[in-house]
Amino acid sequence: MSSRQCERGAPHIPDAAGGPHRAPRRSATRAFSGRLGGATAQALLLVSLATTVAAQAPDSAHPATSVAPSADSVRKEDVFDLARRIFHIPPDTTKHDESSIAERGNLSLLPSLSASPTVGFKVGATIKLTKRYGDSATTNVSDVSSQVFFTTLKQFGLTAYGSVFTKDNKWNIRGDWRYLNTSQPTYGLGSIVPSDSSTAMKFQYLRLAEALYRNVGSEILLGGGYNFSMYFGIDDQDAKDGRVTPFLAYNGGHTVTQTISSGPTFALLHDSRDNPLNAARGLYAHLEAGASPTWLGSTSTWESFLSDLRYYFRPGGWDRGILALWQMNWLTFGNPPYMELPATAWDRAGRMARGYGEGRIRGASLVYGEAEYRVTLTRNGLWGVVGFASLTSVSSTPRSPLNAPDPAFGAGLRIKLSKRTNTNITLDYALGREGSSGFFFGSAEAF
Repeated sequence: MSSRQCERGAPHIPDAAGGPHRAPRRSATRAFSGRLGGATAQALLLVSLATTVAAQAPDSAHPATSVAPSADSVRKEDVFDLARRIFHIPPDTTKHDESSIAERGNLSLLPSLSASPTVGFKVGATIKLTKRYGDSATTNVSDVSSQVFFTTLKQFGLTAYGSVFTKDNKWNIRGDWRYLNTSQPTYGLGSIVPSDSSTAMKFQYLRLAEALYRNVGSEILLGGGYNFSMYFGIDDQDAKDGRVTPFLAYNGGHTVTQTISSGPTFALLHDSRDNPLNAARGLYAHLEAGASPTWLGSTSTWESFLSDLRYYFRPGGWDRGILALWQMNWLTFGNPPYMELPATAWDRAGRMARGYGEGRIRGASLVYGEAEYRVTLTRNGLWGVVGFASLTSVSSTPRSPLNAPDPAFGAGLRIKLSKRTNTNITLDYALGREGSSGFFFGSAEAF
């Protein structure tokens, strides 16, 4: 699936935090401290600190209720308006106000196209509903979507994701369901290695995750849920030739064809973004702890912790520029299955660490930071560009500190897909280390 979320719901993938877990158990506090030791961790955590500090400063140039004068003086356009001009179809003169559209609800059925090094070219269909169930001043936009897709690498996926806020954000209901019949090269645990060290794997993946949050005041929601994650039909293809693959070594030389993780989650959520599909301002913070004990059906006993922080603002008050910051810590404890370890592009949206494919970097724990600057080129909002850079650091073993970070950077083009929902067609090119690179094409921002 080219879009995966790293809220614990997505199978732990190499860009959030991962690594082998065979060492004796220790306290989560001590393990966390050990993994974040060293200059590398300190540098990466500065991104988290900068995000938090910036979040405390009010965006005086753009308060939540302000509207830039230029936004109303020029009629907004998207690809459908462009098509009308090309084919000489009368223009759509309806005035589209984002807030009123969200309150009425917007249901769309669109082709789904994307590309990445791991999946090749993906084609499918997405049905999406965005709606606000209360006043815009007190209620976030709800977003529910479902997608079916096929890829040129003979992969198939069926996914459904939803985040629904009730009136005044009193409750938030979240769901993440997915089935994948896919393949993915794996490179072992730790920093990036040469591409010729990869081994091929095929597997099927089923995930069912639900969570319920309650507003406890000060725009903070607390809640919990249940995650069920199963990898089955695992085919460690290169192990058939007698090769000791990373997957085989992690499992002590034993052939493993299925793993299950089942257990509760406990979380804290804050979301003040003006638009979850393409934010221009606001803060998103999600902290989640999960447990997968054997007595609930898990293959092994293990725990995880995820912190996901994102902040958006307009530097200098310029209404055409947005700086987006993303910082993530993804930690595992105990003995998680190999495919549950944090890895690049294994977040829910599958857009983490552009420049690296799914599972290109994997570890016992993962710390990630990214900054992206987004610029609207034309006053009608049709064209835009972005530039971005990221750092990914993982630990090779549960006891080891974080390795030196693997950088990636790139740039991209934006074309307005829908002025109703303010979403874009995204075309990015990114470079990483060890010759890792690729085009990343999608219909939503990376974060």
